[in-house]
Amino acid sequence: MDDKKLSAIVAEHAKAEPNTREGVDAVLALEQQLKDEPEFLKPRMIVSGRGGHGWLPQFAAQKMLSLVRGGRGADAAVAWLRKAPSITRGSGGAVKLLYGVQCARSIAVTEDIVLLPFSEVPQSTIREWIVTEHERANEFSLVHGFTAAPSAALYRAGTVEPIFVDASRDLHSSAPSTWFNDMDDAARLLALIPKAIPIEAAHWFHYDDPDVAMLGQFGLSRQGPELRPIMTGAPVDVAVADVAGIFAAYKKLKESDKGRVNLALDRIMRSR
Repeated sequence: MDDKKLSAIVAEHAKAEPNTREGVDAVLALEQQLKDEPEFLKPRMIVSGRGGHGWLPQFAAQKMLSLVRGGRGADAAVAWLRKAPSITRGSGGAVKLLYGVQCARSIAVTEDIVLLPFSEVPQSTIREWIVTEHERANEFSLVHGFTAAPSAALYRAGTVEPIFVDASRDLHSSAPSTWFNDMDDAARLLALIPKAIPIEAAHWFHYDDPDVAMLGQFGLSRQGPELRPIMTGAPVDVAVADVAGIFAAYKKLKESDKGRVNLALDRIMRSR
């Protein structure tokens, strides 16, 4: 299908309101229009924060309609579709957003990982959504209690390359998955600070280029304890001296000893 015709189809479907039955139907209808486009001839996966997602017509349809509704126009949405399969790399960083701790400035936790104040977390649609979610939850009259917004984040700068991989590839042992594994360890070790409860609010890979972010960010990932307490207490301040050498010492432990340390730290956080 030529770009002009496809642009007109996209513009028409974008008139449907998102988050409605009509909006869902619009995505499904556009998916049918895209399924025979050359961009989808080869089954591929897109590397994301902790694994990957399929490069599929429905995924592209969702992204294209959101581009139009965001003000970039149908022509820009079609241009993004044509460009996407040629994207090979994306620079940015792994983000692990935390409750329970805070810092006045950036603190090096390892050679690669830093603890950032929430204000220094790179701006993105995911970051904005999380802030809005907390504001909405705290204004909801049927919810008892108040949940403070995340106060800090672990961040590891890096580049994802390649972004597109074969559909059969195992992504759990490659970057950025391994980066998030290290960040999980770093977050848990923050529990060594008295009274700190470093619980994950969310994690994702931030891309500096918005077009790459549209491709590589899909959904929101969260992990942590099965019981999430309402975080009513003030987050604990983290200083440089609190984390100096801790991660390096942890890495030198035997795997069996790491397991014992992890269990002890998890229990400490539960008790707090």
